[in-house]
Amino acid sequence: MGSRMMHVIIANEVSKRIEIADLNKFLLGSIAVDATSDKKKTHYFKGLAIEYTRHIDHEEFKQEHKLTFDMSYELGYYTHLIADDYWMQGFYLAWIKKAMELNPYLLDEYHDDFVILNKLLQNEYPDIPGVINYLMVTDNIEVINEVDLEDISNILKELKDDVSNNPLITNLNVFTLDQMVAYIESSVDKILYHIYKL
Repeated sequence: MGSRMMHVIIANEVSKRIEIADLNKFLLGSIAVDATSDKKKTHYFKGLAIEYTRHIDHEEFKQEHKLTFDMSYELGYYTHLIADDYWMQGFYLAWIKKAMELNPYLLDEYHDDFVILNKLLQNEYPDIPGVINYLMVTDNIEVINEVDLEDISNILKELKDDVSNNPLITNLNVFTLDQMVAYIESSVDKILYHIYKL
């Protein structure tokens, strides 16, 4: 699914279109979903990849937390789930899953592309390094699905490292930059549709 960098870019672009009560908490919520290694607890997976029914039930999260517009951290978490479900349907199940089965080297190239994209996307969204460096973990963040403050601190450090990492290779192997920008912008549209329904 999308990288830490992509998720914070998506959430930041959402925040430019609607007023968010606490931008820091909103952006931290947008990366918290990936802050632990136990993705089953954090992602609300339903269905099976082998049956092509795998999806992320972001509506269950919304109902479980009685999500409202003024819950910045939870709203950020919600944006991540929507973007990941969009990735699952449009990229993973649609072609990446089968491509990886046919080519065992593709997984490494997939992860290498994310490192390269971290740099390329900063050129497309030049305000994002400043936004990421502004983020800080505060003690008034709720624990959701066992993601605690230490987990969030760790993923935030990794995200800040992503900003300063300069890969030597800049050629993408699996994705294209245009494809990733379109994914980000489409995710923003989809997230706004769901947030407007709150």
